[in-house]
Amino acid sequence: MSRREIREKVLQALYAQMLSGDKEDVVFARLLQAEYQQLGRTAKRQKVEDPSEDDSLFLYNLYFGTLKESGPYIEMIRPHLENWDYDRVAMVDRVLLQMALYEFLQCAHIPTRVTLNEYLELAKRYSTEKSNQFLNGVLDPILQELKTANQLHKTGKGLLETDIRKHAAKLAQVEAETPTPITPRPRTRTRTRKTNLNANQTT
Repeated sequence: MSRREIREKVLQALYAQMLSGDKEDVVFARLLQAEYQQLGRTAKRQKVEDPSEDDSLFLYNLYFGTLKESGPYIEMIRPHLENWDYDRVAMVDRVLLQMALYEFLQCAHIPTRVTLNEYLELAKRYSTEKSNQFLNGVLDPILQELKTANQLHKTGKGLLETDIRKHAAKLAQVEAETPTPITPRPRTRTRTRKTNLNANQTT
């Protein structure tokens, strides 16, 4: 599984959690647990020692880290919406913005340009036709502010936040009793779908 595929899986899980309001651990167990365990077995088989190369850790931290820092990230986003109310932004775009900010600030080994390009591509695939331009217009000035404030720490090694993985052992026992929430699907290019997505972006 590539890092882009991991981001897609996490996007779907975060979207589902935010839409449904289900417990974070429950959504993880239903939508990400299998991939997390598979990636963990692969890392163990390949004897991965560098945390930055452990895809299971990347998946786990991207999901729980984005949720953990959601409040501060929203406050970072709001000033750059140019007369938009945050709650009126399409939910997929909100999730993508928060995920990108998590990578900017917490994934020391991932270059900011890589992060930016990855989430612009995901916006093209999962949101409206103009969402990648919207995301770029929000993320680029935030990125410049972070650089100016010396808040980016890209070292090329490790993750800045690995302690939250200590909860992983408990997740295997989580019993998911709620129905599987709705998850975003790749955008289809039919007239009906385009109209609905545009309506979602502006309402």
